[in-house]
Amino acid sequence: METAIRWSPSSTTTEQRFLNVDVAGKSFRLCRVTAFDGKNLDYEVLSTHSKVPAFRAFDWSPVNEALVAVGQSSGEATILRMDTEESLSFPIRNQRYCNAVAFSTHGLLAAGLDKVRTDFCLNIWDVNQRLAAANTKGAIGADRHATEPLRKLASSEPITSIKFFRDQPDTLVTGVKGQFVRIYDLRGE
Repeated sequence: METAIRWSPSSTTTEQRFLNVDVAGKSFRLCRVTAFDGKNLDYEVLSTHSKVPAFRAFDWSPVNEALVAVGQSSGEATILRMDTEESLSFPIRNQRYCNAVAFSTHGLLAAGLDKVRTDFCLNIWDVNQRLAAANTKGAIGADRHATEPLRKLASSEPITSIKFFRDQPDTLVTGVKGQFVRIYDLRGE
């Protein structure tokens, strides 16, 4: 895939926005449709996030169109802030590919990783907590508590895809390396 287009979930018939992802050029552009005559589409670029590290997956927040998550080749999940061109990284203990990322409507971010012995392959973070920690520092900082996952799941099971249920934002489904599908309920322990 060289280019991807995702329509904003908050688009309306009068205000349509989309995300243009240049995978090869490692950049994201948030765009607004200015005209469409049934054949030709005109748009303006509202913001750009360029020089993104190599990534294998991305997801656009369903509630805040300024947030895009990327799963990096290094294994980190990173949130790109389209409104400020800043980014927030969620480090991992053992470097490996991040195959999938997904936002929930409640502000959770899930990252699915390749298998490594004795480590978890599905991490869940609270994005709102991390954004608040970054804002209280006045800049993007490394608050240890905010960078630790809320949940660590799927011990030594390579996660290849993730999707939160829109109407049940504490429930997600994962694909485990072409072997099976697993559903996680994140409410309670």
